Amino acid sequence: MTPNQHLKNLQVLEQDLVNSPPHYTKGIETIEIIRSKLTDEEYRGYLKGTIMKYNTRIGLKGSDQDAIDDAGKLSWYANKLKELLNEGAVSLPDSKESNERHQALDDVADEILNGKYCVGGTCED
Repeated sequence: MTPNQHLKNLQVLEQDLVNSPPHYTKGIETIEIIRSKLTDEEYRGYLKGTIMKYNTRIGLKGSDQDAIDDAGKLSWYANKLKELLNEGAVSLPDSKESNERHQALDDVADEILNGKYCVGGTCED
């Protein structure tokens, strides 16, 4: 493997750790639970605050890789904010399918928050 191929493989691995870390992909993604439980204004504030968090800590955790990871996470949340703003009026699309999906996510979020749902395994109450 050439050095360039190795670098590309590392970049792909890094992208996966930023966009879909394994600890967030067991069932419903945490960001979907957060989105379902917050109003449009609250969610926009959450995204803006998270962007500020990653922006202020870039380079403070020690390694170059940590700085790269934080920059990737900042970009991921900035893209989520951009998507939200592009929806117009910062709200979910008004369609039956969208409303049903939002309600389903809200129901699962309630189950998780109340300890009655297990992500990625079997749970008992």
